[in-house]
Amino acid sequence: MEVLSKNMNRFFIKHSPTKLIAISSFFSLTVIALLSGFINLNVNKVISVQTSYATKINISGFQRMLSQRSAYFTAAYVEGRDIEDKSIAQESVQLLQQRHRQLLTSLKNPLNKRLKSISSDELNALYFELPNNLDKNLNQYASTIEEMLSNPSRVSKNDLRKLKLASQTILDKFDNVVQQYEAESKEQIRNLRTLQLAFLIAIVALFLIQVFAVINPLLKIAEKLSARLLDEANIDPLTQLHNRRLLDTLSDQVIADFKRYKKALALVIIDIDDLKKINYTYGHAVGDEAIKIVAGTIRAVSRKSDKTFRTGGEEFLLILPNTRTEGAYVLVEKIRKGVQKSNKSSDIENFRFTVSSGVSEVLASENSINNALKRADNALYQAKREDKNKTIIAKSH
Repeated sequence: MEVLSKNMNRFFIKHSPTKLIAISSFFSLTVIALLSGFINLNVNKVISVQTSYATKINISGFQRMLSQRSAYFTAAYVEGRDIEDKSIAQESVQLLQQRHRQLLTSLKNPLNKRLKSISSDELNALYFELPNNLDKNLNQYASTIEEMLSNPSRVSKNDLRKLKLASQTILDKFDNVVQQYEAESKEQIRNLRTLQLAFLIAIVALFLIQVFAVINPLLKIAEKLSARLLDEANIDPLTQLHNRRLLDTLSDQVIADFKRYKKALALVIIDIDDLKKINYTYGHAVGDEAIKIVAGTIRAVSRKSDKTFRTGGEEFLLILPNTRTEGAYVLVEKIRKGVQKSNKSSDIENFRFTVSSGVSEVLASENSINNALKRADNALYQAKREDKNKTIIAKSH
């Protein structure tokens, strides 16, 4: 020890301690800078990939809704021959195919020259290989619907039963794809967190002060970005309301509280009247503005406990805990009148639009919102048939 001490003294006499501290600090900061650049590059990469995942999950969720909507209105047209049902079914199946082509295009191309495509072998198998083979099954499904819409008189009850089974099969296949997107998304987050842990250990070993100056903020930013990306997967970007993908989760929570506390639970479906006509007459930008006006009016009158969704192009859903149909009716009338009031302040000449709504209440004997949702939907279409711009309360059963 004495020899070591003497050698250390000679070393510090020969070399200035200040200079040594400066050199060691410079070395530590250089390593930290290189590691920071490496981490930042990977964080940006994961953010880009996660953003793409969020978009694809949203599109896939929208496709699930379209597949069910197209089957529902095809069956309705075959049985009732209402031309509006046919129009809705045709539009739904066209959008379904369009979104499918959009996803396939993005899957075949890398995000940019430096990043690998997120089209994994597992996703390719789900889209193009047995047993899922979503691409082939979706095309067959769309062809079946188009054939039924073209020749409704040839459709038997057995054909409708087969359509219903095919609808559920397509829904299951979409669910498999969404689950794979989510699994790969979580894997990206896990890889990022592993990389962050290695970074933390390296910085602690080099320079404790730099750890707290660099790593801690970086971890917080990464966590916030991860949370934000997960939020974006569940939020409709145009209206900032929940999208349909979150409906099952939130409705299960609301039903659990409903059964536990034995309090009322109301549902409201709101639909913009003649949105297609608005888009055709004034352009899609004005149609989007109408959608945002309705969403803003919904947010303005809703409580924190209310669950608000944009479930379709022009369709919105409100789940209202501790509310009976009468209270829901009052709320929806505020929304309807608020929309009418917004027409008066519009800068677009002769631009007017209205909304129609259906209100229902979940019965004490029901364990999900599904039946109440159907009753509200029927009430909505009754309002549509009765000159629109009105709210109808559904019968309790």
